[in-house]
Amino acid sequence: MSAWDAIRFYRDAQHQIGALQRRGHVRQAKRMHRRIRRCRQDACHKFSRKMINTYQKIVVGDVSSLKLAKTRMAKSVLDSGWGMLKRFLQYKGECAGRTVQIVNERNTSRGCSSCGALSGPSGLRQLAVRHWECAHCGESHDRDVNAARNILSAGSRCGTSVSGNESSPAERAPSQTSRLREAGSDAQRVAA
Repeated sequence: MSAWDAIRFYRDAQHQIGALQRRGHVRQAKRMHRRIRRCRQDACHKFSRKMINTYQKIVVGDVSSLKLAKTRMAKSVLDSGWGMLKRFLQYKGECAGRTVQIVNERNTSRGCSSCGALSGPSGLRQLAVRHWECAHCGESHDRDVNAARNILSAGSRCGTSVSGNESSPAERAPSQTSRLREAGSDAQRVAA
């Protein structure tokens, strides 16, 4: 399951929910909403667990889903569960000893990741420009890759993480952590 599977849960079922509500089947519509919420939570749990098990340091932009919910993209933003995913990454990272940082992503797609100049396209009409070239250093950028590089560099400039779970000098791989957890539960069963 990829990250993009979580985006369409409500969109795929909205016609069914509308039909149920028009016929007056309120309980069935509520049940369908509950099912969608659980599917979205499951997808976010699986994706966040995969990220925590794969990476030692995770840097996330501080996208405000509440502000974006007031735009034309409201249904898509709320259906993706961004806020839920950030919460899951934070608490799972804290439990696993991973570093999860939330950084300000202002001007990350405009700023050049090589020289730092704000020479990229700006404004709503310029969102269609996916590739651009820096006027100062001449570096060619893909908008999304450049933003990801800038977010990562902003995360490395921050001293501590939001969760307060700084990486330890003796880092363990996820498989070793789960084996230690299993060994602890086996010892408890033997003692009982």
